[in-house]
Amino acid sequence: MKPLRRAAGSFRKSVLAPLFLALACLPPATGQIVNEPLQDFVTTDGTAAAFAITNNVLYLGGAFTQVGRRTGGCVPFNPVTGLPESVYPAFNGEVNSMVPDGQGGLYAGGIFTLVGGLIRTNLVHIRADRSVDPNWTPSAAGGSVNTMALSGSTLYLGGDFTSVNGQIRNHFAAADAVSGALASWNPNADGSGRALAVYGTNIYIGGSFTNVGGLPRNRIAAVDVSTGQVTSWNPGADSDVYALLLSGGRLFVGGQFLTLGGLTRIGVGSFNLGTGLLESWNPAGNSPPSEVFSMGASQNTIYLGGYFSAMGGSNRVCLAAVDMTTGLATAFDGRISGSNLSVQSVGVYSNLLYIGGLWSTIGGQPRTFAAALDPATGNLAAWDPRMNMVPLAYCAASNTFYVGGMFGAVGCIPRTNLAAFDLGTKQVTAWAPYTLSDVQDMAIAGTQVYLGGEFTNVCGQPRAHLASVDLNTGAVSSWNPGTDYYVKVLGIWGNYLYAGGAFRNVAGTPRTNLAEFDLTSGALTSWDPRLGNGIVRSMEINTNTLYVGGVLTSAGGVSRRGVVSYDLTSRTINSWDPGFASTGSPDVEAISRSGSRIFLGGRFVSVGGYTRTNFVAVDAATAAVLPLRADTDGMVYGLAAATNAVFIGGQFQNIVQDTAVYSRSYLAALDPNSGGITSWNPGANFTVLRTKILPGTLCVGGFFYSTLGNETTAGIAAFPLALVGPPGIVPNSVQRYGNGIQFQLNAVGVPQATVLASTNLVNWQTAQTVPLVAGSGLFTDSGAGSVPKRFYRLSVP
Repeated sequence: MKPLRRAAGSFRKSVLAPLFLALACLPPATGQIVNEPLQDFVTTDGTAAAFAITNNVLYLGGAFTQVGRRTGGCVPFNPVTGLPESVYPAFNGEVNSMVPDGQGGLYAGGIFTLVGGLIRTNLVHIRADRSVDPNWTPSAAGGSVNTMALSGSTLYLGGDFTSVNGQIRNHFAAADAVSGALASWNPNADGSGRALAVYGTNIYIGGSFTNVGGLPRNRIAAVDVSTGQVTSWNPGADSDVYALLLSGGRLFVGGQFLTLGGLTRIGVGSFNLGTGLLESWNPAGNSPPSEVFSMGASQNTIYLGGYFSAMGGSNRVCLAAVDMTTGLATAFDGRISGSNLSVQSVGVYSNLLYIGGLWSTIGGQPRTFAAALDPATGNLAAWDPRMNMVPLAYCAASNTFYVGGMFGAVGCIPRTNLAAFDLGTKQVTAWAPYTLSDVQDMAIAGTQVYLGGEFTNVCGQPRAHLASVDLNTGAVSSWNPGTDYYVKVLGIWGNYLYAGGAFRNVAGTPRTNLAEFDLTSGALTSWDPRLGNGIVRSMEINTNTLYVGGVLTSAGGVSRRGVVSYDLTSRTINSWDPGFASTGSPDVEAISRSGSRIFLGGRFVSVGGYTRTNFVAVDAATAAVLPLRADTDGMVYGLAAATNAVFIGGQFQNIVQDTAVYSRSYLAALDPNSGGITSWNPGANFTVLRTKILPGTLCVGGFFYSTLGNETTAGIAAFPLALVGPPGIVPNSVQRYGNGIQFQLNAVGVPQATVLASTNLVNWQTAQTVPLVAGSGLFTDSGAGSVPKRFYRLSVP
């Protein structure tokens, strides 16, 4: 994050001018890396495994089909043009549910901590002008908000949370829709809340619970709307309930169950709320598997989204329209196709059916993650938001159609496995070469970026696992050495390129897993490292030393398990050998050197006679095992070492030091000087494959697909490393809001900043203490317009 210059000026009652800021602060202190990644960064719809940077442009490779600048997990769309609106409060996380507030705004719930620059924990009220309501601040902690229902002035909540406003509320709660005050309503369920429906004096709840209010209730129950006491209605479902829908005095239920109300109902059924009895309506029949994740209704038709191949007596894949009376499928057919199919969300709005899920084509036309269809025929509509992940919620408010979900970007640009992102303009560039399979690594030399991977074709030209592409034009060069199997890693030393992988031949010449190329001629050199059978999975070059890791047993005819070191001036094997155990198959997936220490990660249990599980630190000169410990309970795939931190990525959930166990999902940081696990804990939701330090930034790539450090992101994220700088106001962030004023402030390395206000530059009063996330926060002065002039200054701890 860049330090900001001080700004000077004043705010008058009728004219907005630059603010006068007198900054009173202690000397800035160096802060630790924050959990939250950069917001203005690129995201993908797949996996990023390779990074390289030059001229302030980030090049990335992996397995993806589109990239875009992160927008956050909720974006409003113009209902006429179908285009995303440009002004809205950015969410830093996932939105699972939205309901209109009746005044042109909406309530949103999900997994987030920051909305429009204001701290909000999984709950927020967005006003009709698309600003965050500064006065409505309830928080749901301990887990996500999954569902909401508004009845009168009460907002009912269901989710994974365990407390609201600091008070215990297990999975269900209610808050005042105006003040945000917590209501006494407290069903106290023992499992997740997934669905809510208000009818008369009852609130029907669905989820994964088996007990509500101390009484057995299997996944579905009715709770008194006032008291929160569970009623006698107890139909039961044998597995999770995901969706509830009310229509004409009937309650439609969707989920993962096989029985409902004691009778066979596979994924979907309905109840008569007058009698409380299960109806004969049974569109799924006896055709497992049928799982219904979401439902929507229009007139006498109910739309079902989920995971199924038949519904209503007809072949319908993951999406169906069923008659509410007969249970038979209508003529509507979305014709969804692809692999790993599912429809996660459905919503009806303005004569269109909106859906979100996983598929490749709809009606034979390409669409990914989100689409709109004609609700009568199922024909694909023109709306194409080009999201990078699945939408989960839809809401109409103030002539605007909001879409929320797991996505982190809309309006993404098609890019197949290769892309470039300008770090200055924060835009995807026009650079658009492509490959027909994964890019595993890249390295820049001169005007070329060298690629290694599983591909056999680049830009329509045959290139077997190795290629080079022009950094400016994206044109593939004539360099075409070709390997007989994939290339995993690349490295450059002077005028030489090193490629490692699982190949046995390069350009028709025997080379086992490691090869050297002269970049002047592009030719394979005569040097043959003579690696034994195995696979090269990692590489590090430091001055004149090449470290190679993987599933290795020998090199140059001598024993080297897991890792080998070469002197590049003489092309000879060094005596350096950490001594991986001779039993098993140690696999070194990551290597990173910092100063006199080398860090190795992968899959192993013993190094140099010491117990080390998947991570080890060794001396760069002697290869002696160092006392630093960070044993992981899963594979380590990425390491990035700096002088004061070693960033570890992989497939683990916990890190163990002696008897201490630290919960760290897929990402962690070790202080190499103290040996302690740092507090850094961004919490990825799936495997991290690559960690790499670029100028001032830690780049992380992998299979994570939803949240990382509270940001909705997929495949790639970046964390600022240089958290040093004076506090300041973000240029051009000053905005009028009614009779008040808002601006964004930055104060890196501290948890909060205090804004002081004055009308005369003599008497100063505290206006607000602003919590900071990633060094940034939003200040609001709702009374600024009541005085002719207002001055501000910042104070930080």
